[in-house]
Order: sequence, then C-alpha cells, then structure tokens
Amino acid sequence: MRRFLVIGFLLLIMASSQAGGLRPMASGSMGISLMGDNAYFNLGLGGVIPIKSGLCARFCVMNLQAGENTSFYLGTGAGVGLAYYVPMKKFSPYGLFSMSLNTMSDYTSFEIVFGGGAQMRLRKIPVLPFGEIGFGFQSVSYGDYNNTDVLFNMFFGARVEF
Repeated sequence: MRRFLVIGFLLLIMASSQAGGLRPMASGSMGISLMGDNAYFNLGLGGVIPIKSGLCARFCVMNLQAGENTSFYLGTGAGVGLAYYVPMKKFSPYGLFSMSLNTMSDYTSFEIVFGGGAQMRLRKIPVLPFGEIGFGFQSVSYGDYNNTDVLFNMFFGARVEF
C-alpha cells in the first residue's frame, strides 16, 4: 500500500512540474462496475493534471464502492492513471489507463482498467461533463480467498477547472 501511494505521489509531482500553461482540474464521478456476477456502485473524487499537449495524469483520492449481491460494503481507495485527449470543438475523446487499490470492510481489491470516454467542452463554464467506459481486471482478496475476474466500468461525472 505504501509503495502504491509513493508511486502515485511521484507521478503527481512529475505531472504538475511539466503542466505548462494547461489548467489542472478536480473531478468527481459516479458509476457502475460489473465483475463476474457482482455489481458495484462507485463514487469517486480526484483530479486531472496536464503533462503536455493531450497527455494528462489522472489521480483518485477517494473511491467509495457499495454493493455485492445483496450485501453492502463501503470502503475507500486511491488510484493513478494516464489519459490522452484529442482536442476537438465540442467533444474531446480520450483513451485511458488506470490502476486503483480499494479497501473494503473485509476485503481488498486491485484494479487495472483500459478504456476511453469523451469530455464535453462548454464555453465560459468551468464545469466539464464527461463519460467513460473501461474494461480491465480486478483482483479481490478475502483473507485466504483470492479471485481475479474481468471488470467492466461505466462512469459519468464532471471536472471543474481551477
């Protein structure tokens, strides 16, 4: 866990030192993750920091998940990722790669996700709505039990320039 947080912190420092004239953004999201026969509801809070034209570092400082079959689990998580944006007039499509570590009441999960999405560009409004879809792998540990399964994520949210 400590190694994961150190890597994320170093990536954040590297990204912010090379951001140039582009503006960082805070982001919040909500979505659904499907893994095997389980569904989770997610709430996330994080940000996007530009590295250079089109390439951004993304980070997540909180990721709350609820739901597994009929039981509910709440936990927190952290993650880092990279996204490449293609600037266009109204929409900016992007591809992404992200990793996150989540701790729940009785288990820990690690996710690796590849995906993409689009961000809507609005004039004179600092809130930029976005949506994304990703596929990846999630490894879950319940004490002595370990399971790795295919993961499908779908998120919608907003980013605020600051």
